[in-house]
Amino acid sequence: MGHKYNYTFTKNQQLYCLICKKPYRCKPPQTGCIEHFNYYKKWLDYRINFERKPNRIKYHKDKFKEKKILVLSHYSNPIKCNCCGEKIIEFLTFHHPKNDGKSDREKRGIGGRFYYSLIRDNFPSGYEVLCWNCNCAKRYGECPHKQIKQSTS
Repeated sequence: MGHKYNYTFTKNQQLYCLICKKPYRCKPPQTGCIEHFNYYKKWLDYRINFERKPNRIKYHKDKFKEKKILVLSHYSNPIKCNCCGEKIIEFLTFHHPKNDGKSDREKRGIGGRFYYSLIRDNFPSGYEVLCWNCNCAKRYGECPHKQIKQSTS
């Protein structure tokens, strides 16, 4: 189970730190002797420092967007939906022409893992850049944008 405190008693009831084996001069803090308590307190302050967290999140979002742009630019140059021409990157996604998206997600993963796997595998063929609406509409057959283009021409 472990001890509640990191100290032990000797025969003469003197308290010793379990980490450095030094005797305590007064009642010890829960993490060990005063020196170790200060060390753990600094470590805990470092871990709980919330000023670092937003910077880390921003870094990962930027890296994700950078990888997405790299992959999108390889499959569609200029970056746009192959059906309707949508250019907003947040709306763009990939369509699997063989309609094997489920098996491909199991193989490659989703999100950042998907982009990293495409880069690692040297951009395999078979992917099409579509906006989210066109990609979802392909599930029901043909995209409505193509039907509108055919009826106007």
